[in-house]
Amino acid sequence: MRRIALSLFFAVALCAAPNVAFAADGEWQTLFNGKDLSGWRANTAPDSYAVSEGVLTLHNTSKEFRSHLFYVGEPGGDLVKFKNFDLRIVCKGAPSSNSGIFFHTDLAERDGKKHLGSGYEIQLNSAARDGRKTGSLYAIADIGTSSIDDTEWFELRILVEGKRIRVYLGGEQCVDYTEPENPERPENRKGRLLNPEGGAIALQAHDPDS
Repeated sequence: MRRIALSLFFAVALCAAPNVAFAADGEWQTLFNGKDLSGWRANTAPDSYAVSEGVLTLHNTSKEFRSHLFYVGEPGGDLVKFKNFDLRIVCKGAPSSNSGIFFHTDLAERDGKKHLGSGYEIQLNSAARDGRKTGSLYAIADIGTSSIDDTEWFELRILVEGKRIRVYLGGEQCVDYTEPENPERPENRKGRLLNPEGGAIALQAHDPDS
């Protein structure tokens, strides 16, 4: 299992908390260096992402498309695939922000707005207009009320082991989902599945109002 760490401030600003220690054994892989976007690549509207004073800011500049920032590891590299992993994210969001963390995903799109067509999304959402709140396994295991105040710093943990997906907010488990052998998905969500070979991690810049 890969242990990966990502410190973020989501939606209006997704960011780094450099004082957070993720493990004492040195096995953790850090995805964001707190300085620039090295190792990351946007699929559209690249000016939606900026880094300043350790903060990775996400604010979609496109009114037409969703934008996603993919982890590629090396400049110009291909998407890095993660299969079984323990991902720790330190984040917070401004009020009325909407964002998400995708995993087991890729560059394929499911519609003209560039919504990602494959993998799962963990919702980051403090906007009243969307009932799926922070910690939801989007459209699969939704949460109507988060156990944390997501306008303050908190840790989001995503643990994927085989077919099992667990989500924790501030150390408290909020989702425990095991993908069945033949999952039923609506047509517009047919790619919402775990990939046997693993897939990419991507951050969502949802819309200009977030």
